[in-house]
Amino acid sequence: MTTLTKIDLLKDRAKMLSTIRQFFSDRNILEVDTPLLTDTPSLDAHIEPITTSNGHLITSPEYAMKKLLTQGIGDIYQISHVFRHGEKGPWHNPEFTMIEYYRTHMPLANFILEVCEILRLFLGPLPIHLVTYRGIFLQQLSLDPFKASLAELRSFAKDLTPSDRETTLSYLLSHYIEPTLAPDNLTILSDYPPSQAALARTTRTTHPVALRFEIYHQGRELCNGYDELTDPEEYASRDLPHNSIFASLLPDMPPSCGVAIGFDRLLALKHGLSTIHDILP
Repeated sequence: MTTLTKIDLLKDRAKMLSTIRQFFSDRNILEVDTPLLTDTPSLDAHIEPITTSNGHLITSPEYAMKKLLTQGIGDIYQISHVFRHGEKGPWHNPEFTMIEYYRTHMPLANFILEVCEILRLFLGPLPIHLVTYRGIFLQQLSLDPFKASLAELRSFAKDLTPSDRETTLSYLLSHYIEPTLAPDNLTILSDYPPSQAALARTTRTTHPVALRFEIYHQGRELCNGYDELTDPEEYASRDLPHNSIFASLLPDMPPSCGVAIGFDRLLALKHGLSTIHDILP
């Protein structure tokens, strides 16, 4: 537990914001500043926006940033306040700070390593441990999340009200898998089931997988990233809130990787805190 005062923590918050900006500047990644109010609700079916009389507060700057990518802006980042209805708890708040950035024409493996560099600015030179979604389910639950029936998944999620496949998988991940991840590593979880792709591309190796990754430390999800979907037909086939304007942008999207990183969580973990609320201004 930190012995720093609230003022000390706020000073370090400012320092880390400066450090992050220098990291991106050194790599010629341009800072952008898109609106916080939008006519477009969340692109994620599982995230509920906060609605005002004039539109929606953004749940992420993703939509506006992808519009800029289609215009040829190149590599960009944004440090933004974002808003999500019902996000309450020690590690959640309806308003929080997100670092979102996009790299064009960068292989996903290289992008993930660069994201780890950002996390290490806060957490130090932690070792990296890479696991696949399928591998960790087989290891911890002897369950193949790609092939198991909904009944089999539900048999493990005994405390969950009977739900659909995606909700049940998410429950198993958060309640049974995440607590088992090594606390002293940066654990990269990759190769999600295609049904969990959200806005990530899918590909086939021995079986179809979504090119999505999340990184964890001390059981906390720190970021969620994609090799970005650019196919409007595949977008139309997914179980997502469909936005015709966003769909029209996809053919002009350059090959890109993107990630959303929780700044407040990183800062709280840096100082050994048990909640993000101690470091919020």
